[in-house]
Amino acid sequence: MLRNTWILGGIKPEHKKLLHQIIRESDMQFSRWAIGAILRWKNAVVPKNIIHIHGTADKLLPCRLVKADHLVKGGTHVLTMDQHEECSALLHQLIP
Repeated sequence: MLRNTWILGGIKPEHKKLLHQIIRESDMQFSRWAIGAILRWKNAVVPKNIIHIHGTADKLLPCRLVKADHLVKGGTHVLTMDQHEECSALLHQLIP
């Protein structure tokens, strides 16, 4: 189990409980494969219909290493949990 979640950002206790449940129920073989795939990913083509929303405080995938279309100030790796209102409002603006 993931004991230290600092890399995911400031997580509220109820979110930490959910995160631990997700990790417990995850397929570890798939997770290892997925992490390796991300680390080795050399994609040069970004499809035109992709909108990349990223948090400025993401420690796992720092925003300086990505080319996001929209940055959520203070957003962590789990910004869809801890800043869901802002993400939802942004999606409502972006999706016709």
